[in-house]
Amino acid sequence: MWRGEVSGVMLRATSVRDQCLAQKTPFFFKQWGGRNKKLNGKRLEGKLWRQYPTTEFERVERRKVVASAVSRYAGKFERLPVERDLAAALEERARKQGRGP
Repeated sequence: MWRGEVSGVMLRATSVRDQCLAQKTPFFFKQWGGRNKKLNGKRLEGKLWRQYPTTEFERVERRKVVASAVSRYAGKFERLPVERDLAAALEERARKQGRGP
């Protein structure tokens, strides 16, 4: 393969990768082709690209884990003084405007 072909192949690979990133789609780059694939490597512009799509089951399970952790720890943390002051100020403003309790 001559140098023009190599740069053309790299341009196509990076173009596909960029399109995947723009669409928030996982991108997996296996390796460069050629006679000696191990010599050519698996890196595209210095990075290994090993992204896999997730299944709906995995997404649902991940949401369950996050929701469980949030509900478990939500009541255990006290607001910081700044957060308390801000919350009180917002409640006072809403009360003055007739929107609060």
